[in-house]
Amino acid sequence: MKFSSRLMACSFVIMMLLTFASSALVAQCGGPLKYSSFSSQANSAPRFTLAGWPENGDSRWGDERDEHGFEPIVGLWHVDMEDTSKGYADKGYAAWHSDNTEFFNSTKAPGTGAVCQGVWEKIGRSTYQLNHFALGYNGTVAPNDQGITVPTETEPAQIVHIREIVTVSPNHKRFKGTFSVEVYSYVGHNLLVSFHGPITAERVTIDSPLSSQ
Repeated sequence: MKFSSRLMACSFVIMMLLTFASSALVAQCGGPLKYSSFSSQANSAPRFTLAGWPENGDSRWGDERDEHGFEPIVGLWHVDMEDTSKGYADKGYAAWHSDNTEFFNSTKAPGTGAVCQGVWEKIGRSTYQLNHFALGYNGTVAPNDQGITVPTETEPAQIVHIREIVTVSPNHKRFKGTFSVEVYSYVGHNLLVSFHGPITAERVTIDSPLSSQ
């Protein structure tokens, strides 16, 4: 009888433990099911890339990104801009990055401020706006003791504000648009001179030959 009572008691304890464990498992499974449902809803919403545009494309202009997920403007461009009315011209290489920043290496003399950067945003289908600042220096460049050219002045004399609105071609190999350049004194920000005109560019790729530059 004692053995039978102990066996019954053990069986009761085991049944209670199994009942408790089953309840715990049901409670735990309830979590993932709810999470899965939430995750499904979350995945149906647009996720954002570094450039700030939804992964499934902006509804205003459609999804124009390439197979790498980049906007048509992203990449390296050989740029040419000119204001014929004032005899101004500049060209160089502009890198438009997927994080909405831009970097320009001008053919201007390095000592006068040839490297500058800006930020961009999309404002239409294949159309982008750039806001760009540069520092200008007076004087010329001269070789130092090692024969390396360095600017004769190290303090900036001007701050240059460059703005562009450009549209990339359907094949994503060119863009064109308009630019404006306003040159201000570095101290006081007094407007010294301004230029505006057309800007054109051709994409530089891994296969671009030297003859195309």
